[in-house]
Amino acid sequence: MTVTYDLLLHYLNRQAKGNSERIITELDIKNRQTIVDIGAGGGHFSYQFAKVNLGNEVVAIDVDQRHLDFIERQSVKQNLKNIRTLLVNTEDNSLPLGDNSVDLFFMRNMFHDLTTPQQYFANLKRKLNDSGRIAIVEFLPNLKYVEGRTGHCTEERTIQEIMTSAGYSLKASSVALKPKESFTIYGV
Repeated sequence: MTVTYDLLLHYLNRQAKGNSERIITELDIKNRQTIVDIGAGGGHFSYQFAKVNLGNEVVAIDVDQRHLDFIERQSVKQNLKNIRTLLVNTEDNSLPLGDNSVDLFFMRNMFHDLTTPQQYFANLKRKLNDSGRIAIVEFLPNLKYVEGRTGHCTEERTIQEIMTSAGYSLKASSVALKPKESFTIYGV
């Protein structure tokens, strides 16, 4: 079963690879930042962040232990020693991270899975340091793409409204991934 599931995660990583260079460039990640990959899945972005962020750790967070086990195995294969995995509960809106400890929370195509997004992001605020950011990449409702037809998507306007109500301000909105995905960055 692990081999079959690993194949799925390899596929998801190949899918994520298409836009990752643009995303990393636009995030302007500087070395020695603490980065948290929320909903890390197969870990593609965790690996990319770890390569750029050699001076500090990347925390890969997911609700599925199989994803985290995969990330740990791949991290060893890629000799990435600065990735830590963290299993979280879907019902718990808090993350076991120190206050003012995170430079960047990154979330790709999982905003639609949050049951209480306003509360979730309100709870993350105290984890961010003074210059901390939250980057959200999310599929858009677009009938041309399967994700937009199956509900694995959120309108960019909806994301912005939720983030504003949680106490964040929009710092950047990129058109680099449109019309398939939105890419927005928020700060406190």
